[in-house]
Amino acid sequence: MNVLEDTRLGAGIQVFVVEDDEDLREEIGLGLGDFGFAVQTFSDPRELYRGMLKSRCDIVVVDIGLPGEDGFR
Repeated sequence: MNVLEDTRLGAGIQVFVVEDDEDLREEIGLGLGDFGFAVQTFSDPRELYRGMLKSRCDIVVVDIGLPGEDGFR
Protein backbone atom coordinates (compact mmCIF):
# COMPACT_ATOMS: atom_id res chain seq x y z
CA MET A 1 0.00 0.00 0.00
CA ASN A 2 1.50 3.37 -0.90
CA VAL A 3 1.22 6.49 1.24
CA LEU A 4 -1.47 8.04 -0.94
CA GLU A 5 -3.73 5.03 -0.39
CA ASP A 6 -3.06 4.76 3.35
CA THR A 7 -5.86 6.43 5.31
CA ARG A 8 -4.49 5.66 8.78
CA LEU A 9 -4.02 8.64 11.09
CA GLY A 10 -0.22 8.67 10.98
CA ALA A 11 0.32 7.78 7.34
CA GLY A 12 3.40 9.51 5.97
CA ILE A 13 4.47 10.94 9.34
CA GLN A 14 7.91 10.01 10.70
CA VAL A 15 8.14 9.85 14.51
CA PHE A 16 11.31 9.47 16.56
CA VAL A 17 10.91 8.16 20.10
CA VAL A 18 13.67 8.38 22.73
CA GLU A 19 12.98 6.37 25.88
CA ASP A 20 15.51 4.61 28.11
CA ASP A 21 13.06 1.97 29.39
CA GLU A 22 13.21 -0.81 26.80
CA ASP A 23 9.70 -2.18 27.40
CA LEU A 24 8.06 1.25 27.33
CA ARG A 25 10.05 2.23 24.21
CA GLU A 26 8.82 -0.89 22.43
CA GLU A 27 5.20 -0.34 23.50
CA ILE A 28 5.21 3.28 22.34
CA GLY A 29 6.77 2.32 19.01
CA LEU A 30 4.29 -0.48 18.41
CA GLY A 31 1.33 1.68 19.44
CA LEU A 32 2.29 4.52 17.13
CA GLY A 33 2.99 2.04 14.35
CA ASP A 34 -0.54 0.64 14.71
CA PHE A 35 -1.85 4.09 13.80
CA GLY A 36 0.29 4.19 10.67
CA PHE A 37 3.17 6.34 11.91
CA ALA A 38 6.64 5.42 10.68
CA VAL A 39 8.55 5.04 13.95
CA GLN A 40 12.22 4.91 14.86
CA THR A 41 13.09 4.33 18.51
CA PHE A 42 16.23 5.29 20.40
CA SER A 43 17.44 4.34 23.87
CA ASP A 44 19.32 7.54 24.65
CA PRO A 45 19.78 11.12 23.43
CA ARG A 46 23.02 10.35 21.58
CA GLU A 47 21.28 7.74 19.45
CA LEU A 48 18.46 10.19 18.79
CA TYR A 49 20.87 12.92 17.67
CA ARG A 50 22.64 10.48 15.32
CA GLY A 51 19.26 9.43 13.91
CA MET A 52 18.29 13.05 13.34
CA LEU A 53 21.46 13.59 11.33
CA LYS A 54 20.68 10.59 9.10
CA SER A 55 17.00 11.08 8.34
CA ARG A 56 14.16 13.52 8.71
CA CYS A 57 11.44 13.30 11.29
CA ASP A 58 8.20 15.16 11.79
CA ILE A 59 7.64 14.53 15.49
CA VAL A 60 9.96 13.65 18.38
CA VAL A 61 8.59 11.98 21.50
CA VAL A 62 11.05 12.50 24.37
CA ASP A 63 11.18 10.88 27.80
CA ILE A 64 11.51 13.75 30.27
CA GLY A 65 13.51 11.60 32.71
CA LEU A 66 16.45 10.53 30.56
CA PRO A 67 19.76 9.87 32.33
CA GLY A 68 22.06 12.85 31.72
CA GLU A 69 19.33 14.95 30.07
CA ASP A 70 15.92 16.04 31.29
CA GLY A 71 13.96 15.99 28.02
CA PHE A 72 13.00 19.65 28.35
CA ARG A 73 16.11 21.17 26.74
